[in-house]
This record gives sequence, C-alpha cells and structure tokens, in this order.
Amino acid sequence: MTPPLPELTSDLPPEFPHAGFNRPGFTLIEMIVTLALMALLTGVATLSLGGRLQSVQQEDVLAAIKAVDRRARFEAMHRQDPVTLGIDPHTGLFAARSADNRGDQVFESYQLPSGIRVSGYWIVSGGKVIDQRELQLELTPEGHTYTYGFTLKNLSGEHKNEMAIIIAGTTGQLTVYDNEREAKNIMEKISGRHSR
Repeated sequence: MTPPLPELTSDLPPEFPHAGFNRPGFTLIEMIVTLALMALLTGVATLSLGGRLQSVQQEDVLAAIKAVDRRARFEAMHRQDPVTLGIDPHTGLFAARSADNRGDQVFESYQLPSGIRVSGYWIVSGGKVIDQRELQLELTPEGHTYTYGFTLKNLSGEHKNEMAIIIAGTTGQLTVYDNEREAKNIMEKISGRHSR
C-alpha cells in the first residue's frame, strides 16, 4: 500500500488565499512584457518591409535606365542617325533624344524618383576613366557609344545608400556596384585591358 500524500499547506498570509492563480485579468508586468514583444515584432516587420520596398524601387530604377539606353541604341540604328543619351544633373531626367538639326525629339525618358540623385558621371575614353560634369553621350548609327557610368544616391528614408552603374558602350550591358570607387576600379581594369 502507498502511504497517504501529505497535505499541502501554504506559507502565504490569509489575505492571499489563492496564491495568484485563478484571479481574473493581467498583472502590470504581464502587460508590459506583452507590449514589449509586440513592439519588437512590429519593428522587425517594418524593417523587413522597408528593405523589400527599397529593393523593388531599385529594380524599377535599373529597369527604366536600361530601357532608355536600349531605346537610344535602337533609334540610332533604326534611323542611321546619331542619338544623344544624357542625364540632366539638376532634374534627374534620363533621356534619349535626336541629335540632328530637325528639333529635339525625345524618344524615351525616365525621371529619377524624388530622393534619388546622380552624384557622379564618368566615361571610358582612350583607355582611361574620365570624370564628367554631366552625362551627354552621342550614339553612333551603329548604336555604340563610350562605356559610361554614374552613381545614384538614395537620400530618402532611413536607408541612405548609393549604387554605381556601368553601361557597356558597345553592348548596353548594365552592371551595378555597391559604390563609385568599386565601379571605377573595374572600369580602369577593363579600359587598361582594351587599350593594349
């Protein structure tokens, strides 16, 4: 036979008969812990969503820049006339225009979103990377131009960053780098190889 279980007694004074169990509601500490966890989860979700929105905006900007470059090359080859490709440093307008004397026809353009600005331009010419004050390039009737690059800076929101873009002069291939220095180093290596 098993011995009888001892009787449970409480060392609590009589004013706390239920020892905190079976009481309705929450204590202040339970509410503070719950609110802190909710705030933490909300913060993580917001940061995650902000990063995704920035990534989508970056993809949209790159696709639009590539489309303007592609259209400039197409128009130059189709018309067998030079086409100008440029970025206005004051407005952030990236545009492909006719380069003839018949007027300033815009074939395609893209306005950089507010908060994003261009901070530097450069081209590869004669085996050297040359900084430019502005980007105004003429495409040949074959659709070729200098290999060119520029830096975009995002100045809006909490995610202030930059990306450097290089577009190959003969193919129009667009490559993105984390910063201007990295892009220029790559361009110098490429231009040094082609100048030999």
